[in-house]
Amino acid sequence: MFSPAWLDLIFIVLLVGFLIRSHVLVALGLLLILTIAIAWVWNRYALEGVAFERRFSQTKLFPGDECEMVISLTNRKLLPLAWVRWEDRFPEKVELLRGRLHPSAVPGSRVLSRGTTVRWYQQVRWRYRLRCQTRGYYTFGPVSLYAGDVFGFFQRDTASEQTDHILVYPKVVPLDELGIPARYLLGETRAPRQLFTDPVRTVGVRDYRPGDPFRHIHWPATARRQQLQVKQFEPVATLQMAIFLDLDTFAHYWEGLRTEITELGISAAASVARAAFEAHYAVGLYVNGVAAESDQTVRIAPSRNPQQLQTILEELAKLVPFSTCRMARLLPTVLPRLALGTTLVVISSLAQEGLLPVLLRLRDRGRRIALLYLGDEPPAIPGIQVYRLGLPAAYARPAGRPTRIREQAPAAR
Repeated sequence: MFSPAWLDLIFIVLLVGFLIRSHVLVALGLLLILTIAIAWVWNRYALEGVAFERRFSQTKLFPGDECEMVISLTNRKLLPLAWVRWEDRFPEKVELLRGRLHPSAVPGSRVLSRGTTVRWYQQVRWRYRLRCQTRGYYTFGPVSLYAGDVFGFFQRDTASEQTDHILVYPKVVPLDELGIPARYLLGETRAPRQLFTDPVRTVGVRDYRPGDPFRHIHWPATARRQQLQVKQFEPVATLQMAIFLDLDTFAHYWEGLRTEITELGISAAASVARAAFEAHYAVGLYVNGVAAESDQTVRIAPSRNPQQLQTILEELAKLVPFSTCRMARLLPTVLPRLALGTTLVVISSLAQEGLLPVLLRLRDRGRRIALLYLGDEPPAIPGIQVYRLGLPAAYARPAGRPTRIREQAPAAR
């Protein structure tokens, strides 16, 4: 590396050369000056026209899936790179199958680094296999580039804020493996109270009452009984579901976080959403937390849009495992926007800590509620179906893949 001592050395060589009239020493001193000048110019333009790029064979994965990452370094100028090194920030929870990672000063990440030489107008590529085991939204980058002259006198570096992302969906398992009876949550279940009626399904007739629509009058029965009779329809529950995921795992924020409970709840929400969507439900998701790169609580209104399941799973994948408000506050703000016959699926480990009175009020108003409990002792709530989740075998098994999600990034070339 160049240092001021080199200038002192050159001065001494030239001075001695002139004093003793040594052409060799003078030429050596001039050669050193020329070498340092060339090295300075080389270093000055070393990183000009150098491009770093990452490509992934897939950017949306399920736990346990593998993908290929291709890193390319391109020198788009006539001046070759005598040496160049890149250091790329790599998420700690993503497994590098072949290669070596170095420690990083940034929590939750490590460093992937390689060095090489690059000729003029040349591109160098490195291929890596990655395995993603944990749900999340993972960021690769930023990257730092280091280069210098051929003599090793100078070094130049630059940082690029270029980042790329991989999204890993939560684990999805069949409902029965989570201990949830699909026959209650899904299908066209009879409602305990007449919330809505199906005008196609007539189950009988009754006497006319003031206010009954005239189009519902059953004329043959009226003629037989000589008294106005109206059709009586079968009550059914609407095929609409709203999933409420509670990220709180302790009564007080300062008590910390139970990661395994949070991840089980996220997996349960994903599993219920897939099962409901495949049963032709309009499915929505509400979470008392935020997704990565967002500052708003997750609120996805129920819909049968073909992309709805993918949207829900992506939000669950990006979910930051910390709550921003209590579920007891979120529920009342959302309910006015939901149809009365919507099935409410609440996933929580703290149903007895402020949420229970809210659920009881909703029950009394005729809301159809299922509580998927993540705690140790599920509460007994009359009129509300309660199911305890906590089957490690189901949660640990390889995740199923929703067949409706097919979007993938283009394969790396």
